[in-house]
Amino acid sequence: MKGSAWLIRFVLLSIFLLGSSGQSAVAGPGNAALGFLKELRDDQRAPDELLEGSVLSRYTGIIRRSAIAQRLALLGRYLRDNRYELKISSEKRDGDLAAVTVSAVSSQDPLMVDVFGLGLRERGDGGWAVAPVLGSFDNVDLGYDRNLEQRAEALELWMGRERLVNLRALEDQVLKDLRRRMREAEPAALQAAVSPGRLVRAFTDACQRGDLPAAMVLLGQFDGDLTEKERRLQRVISLGLQGSDSRGYWNFLTRSDVVRVVVQEEGGDDLDAEVSLLIFDARRGRPVSLIRFVLLYVGKRWTIELPSGLRLSNESRETFRRALLRDQDYDEDDALRNRFEEEFERQHDPLRSASLRQAGEQIEQILRKGSLEDFLRFAYRSPNLSDSERRTAYRYLGAFWNQFHQEAKAASDGRLLDIIEHEDAGALVFQLVSTAQAERLEISPLILMRDEKGWSVSPGVTTDGNFVELDEVRQRQQAEVRRLFEDQRENLTERATADLRQRFGKAAAAEGAVVETGEAGALVRKFRGLLREGKLMELFSCGALLDSEEGVWEALNAMSYEYRGLKRSTVADHQVDVQAGKRWAAVTLRVDSGPASSPSYPMYLLVATREGPRIVVDVGLRLATNKGREVLNDRVWERIKMFLEGEESALVRSLFERHVEQSKSDLDAWMKSNTPDQGP
Repeated sequence: MKGSAWLIRFVLLSIFLLGSSGQSAVAGPGNAALGFLKELRDDQRAPDELLEGSVLSRYTGIIRRSAIAQRLALLGRYLRDNRYELKISSEKRDGDLAAVTVSAVSSQDPLMVDVFGLGLRERGDGGWAVAPVLGSFDNVDLGYDRNLEQRAEALELWMGRERLVNLRALEDQVLKDLRRRMREAEPAALQAAVSPGRLVRAFTDACQRGDLPAAMVLLGQFDGDLTEKERRLQRVISLGLQGSDSRGYWNFLTRSDVVRVVVQEEGGDDLDAEVSLLIFDARRGRPVSLIRFVLLYVGKRWTIELPSGLRLSNESRETFRRALLRDQDYDEDDALRNRFEEEFERQHDPLRSASLRQAGEQIEQILRKGSLEDFLRFAYRSPNLSDSERRTAYRYLGAFWNQFHQEAKAASDGRLLDIIEHEDAGALVFQLVSTAQAERLEISPLILMRDEKGWSVSPGVTTDGNFVELDEVRQRQQAEVRRLFEDQRENLTERATADLRQRFGKAAAAEGAVVETGEAGALVRKFRGLLREGKLMELFSCGALLDSEEGVWEALNAMSYEYRGLKRSTVADHQVDVQAGKRWAAVTLRVDSGPASSPSYPMYLLVATREGPRIVVDVGLRLATNKGREVLNDRVWERIKMFLEGEESALVRSLFERHVEQSKSDLDAWMKSNTPDQGP
C-alpha cells in the first residue's frame, strides 16, 4: 500500500510539473511585446514580416499598411541608432487583451531613456500577438464588439498614463544609478587628482575603458544636480566614449590601438596647469597628435577643463575646425610632438628577450594579440641615437605594425615564418596575409640586434640613413642578415604560399556526409565574425577551395569585398534562408550595405567534407542587382563548371536559383518597409 501511495503521489507531481512547464513555455504578453521590439531593433525581420505575425486587421488597406510598416522601420532605426537596451516595465491584462510598457535605456548614453506602450491580443493557441501601432489598438479587428472596443480604449488610456509615469520614474532611476556609480569612482578619482599629470592619465584611461562615471568624476564638474549645461556636456562625453561623436575626435582617447603619453608642461602655478597628451597613431601620416588640457585647482582638488576639440566634437565641421585652430600653437605643438619618443622611453620600461627565438615568439604574440605600446617597447634604446633617428625608428615600427593591422582598408593577419640569425644580428621573417593582396603573399623581415640587455628591434643601419653611430661590426652583422634574407626570399615566399593553400581544405564532398541546417548557419556566423575581427588565420579553417591552386587569390578578393561591407554595416546580418540536408548546402543572408544603400544578398555555398562542413570561399555568388554583379556571377559559374561534375554543378545551380527567389522576395519586402510613401 505504501508503495502504491508513493507511486500515486509521484504521478500527480509529474502531471503538475508537466502542466507548469507547458504553461511557462507559452510567452505572456510582456515577452511577446519585448520580442517584437527586439526583432525590430535588431532588424531580424522586415517590418512586413512582423506585420504578418501581428494582429493587424486583414481589412487594413494597402496605403495604411504601408504607412504602418514605414513607421515600424523608423522605430527600428531609432532603437538601433540609440542602442537601446529593452526591458519589460509593466503589463495589464483584460481577458484576451493586454497592454505592456517597455522601458528603453541607451547603452551609449545612460541618461537617454524612453518608454513604449504596446497593445496585444491573445490568439487561439494561447500565444500573444502585438498590435503594430504603438500605444493603441488601431487597425486591430475587434469585430465591432462595443464591449471589446471599450476594453481596448481603457487599455489605451492605461498605456498613456503608465508610459508617462514610467518615463519619469525611469529618468529618476538612471540618474540615481549614474550618481551611485560616480560615488563608487570617487576614491580613485581623488587619489588621481593630487597632481595634474596623474589626473589626465586617469581620465584618458577611464575614457579608453568606456567608464563614463569615472570620466565624469575625474573631470570634477558634475557635483550636485545636473544643470542643462552639464547634461549637454555629459551627453558629449557619452557619445564620445561610444565612438559616436560626429567628428571622431574622441577616438584619440578611446582607441586601444594607439599609444598615449602624458606630459606636464613647465610653468603654471598652484591654481592652474597645462598637461599635454601625445598620441602615437601608426595609421596617420604624421603619427603623433597632441591634445592640450588646462586644469584648475578648485575645492582642494584639480579639475579638468575639457578641451574644445572634445567638447565640440558633435558640432558642425566648420565650428569644430575653428575650435582646433584656436587651441593650436604650431611651434610649441611641434616641439611637444617631437618629444614623444623621449617621453615614451622615460615612462615605459623596455622589453627584451634572451634569445632570438624567444624574441620571435614574443613579438609574434604582440603583433597578433598584443598592443602597439608593447611593440614599441621592443625598440632599441641608446643615448647615441639622435632625436630624428629615434623618430624614424618608431615610425618604422608603426609601419610594420600596420601590416598586421590594416583595419581601415583590409583584413590582415600574419605569423612568424622563419628566423635568420647571424652573430649579434637576426631577422624575424613574417608571413603577412591580407585581403588586399592579389596573387602574391608578402613576407617582411624585422631586423633585431643583441646587446648586453638582450634582443631588441634595430633602429636601422647606416646604409638606410639611420643610427649613424652604430659601430661597423654591428653594421656588417645586420647587413649580412639582410643579405641572407634576400637570398632566401623566393623560397620563403613559396613556403608561405604553400602554407596558406594548406590552411584551406579541398572542396570535395565526402561520401554519405551532409550539411545540417544548424551547423550551416553557425559556420557562416563564425566565418563572418572572424572576418569582421580580421582574424584571417583562424578564419581559413572554416573554408575550402574548389581550385586548390589559384582559388586562394579569388577567396582573398571575395573576402576583401565582404570585409569592406562589414565595416560599413550598422545592422546585424539577417539569415533569410538555409538549404541543407545534402552534401552541398547554401545559406542566404541579407547584409547591410551602409547608410542610404539597399542590402546585399550573398549566398554562402557549403560542402560536407571529411573534416566537416566548410564554406567554399572561392565561390562568391550574390543576388545580381546590376550588370557588374551579373558579370562576376558568370565568372564564378565558369569556375563551378570547371571543377564540379554535372550532377553536383546542377545541385549548386538549384541552390542558387532558390537563393535568388528568396532574396528577391526579401528585398521586395525590405524596399516596401524602407521607402517613404510618396502618396497617390
